[in-house]
Amino acid sequence: MHFFFSACTTKSDWVIKKFVKHWFTGGLEDVKPYLTPETQKYADLLKNAKSPEEFEQMGKINVKCKILNVTIQSDSLRIYHCVIALDEEKREIDICAKRKKHRWFIDINH
Repeated sequence: MHFFFSACTTKSDWVIKKFVKHWFTGGLEDVKPYLTPETQKYADLLKNAKSPEEFEQMGKINVKCKILNVTIQSDSLRIYHCVIALDEEKREIDICAKRKKHRWFIDINH
């Protein structure tokens, strides 16, 4: 059974917004605490795939995240449907948040 809720402020909402800010502005070391241990390697892969100039440009991007809705699949799994605004460009994405040991993490494998 899935439940749909409009966004309200929760600890997992906060983690989603921190993840989006760091991921899309190139703060890959800052994003790691918000990723599941299994997916932290993707931050390192991205770090090695981009040039310092690309990271400098990413750092200038104005990023906003609006949570449209949340699908609560279980006590420890939520799927967030978000609109990400990167300067003038907007994207709709789904982000998976998992709770492990009372903390919320982003699982970019999901």
